Amino acid sequence: MTTVPNRSAATVSQTKIQAFLLDESHTGNKGRAKFFALFGFTSTGWETMRDALPARVAANPIVETETTMHGTNDTVRCSMPSPDGRNPCISSIWTIEPGGEPRFVTAFPGPPPRLIC
Repeated sequence: MTTVPNRSAATVSQTKIQAFLLDESHTGNKGRAKFFALFGFTSTGWETMRDALPARVAANPIVETETTMHGTNDTVRCSMPSPDGRNPCISSIWTIEPGGEPRFVTAFPGPPPRLIC
């Protein structure tokens, strides 16, 4: 099982969550805000998602890795604790710049992995 390197130092920015993932008026999030709202995530309670994401990346393996000019992007699939307790399966992407800490890039509804999500 390969996990995200230095995962205990993973960071998630408020802007990424509040102004992108949970903002229904943001045209670039492709409906992600509506998806996450179904599980009780809100932009006013953005901290709930911020706290849930690093815990999931620390506990789950990488399912895909892509090398870009900005570093390595690792995708992790897992169930994420949600305010309503249904804990949806999501995919989250983390960038690791050379010698750096994992930085949250995005999350989206994830197809369940072949094993239990």
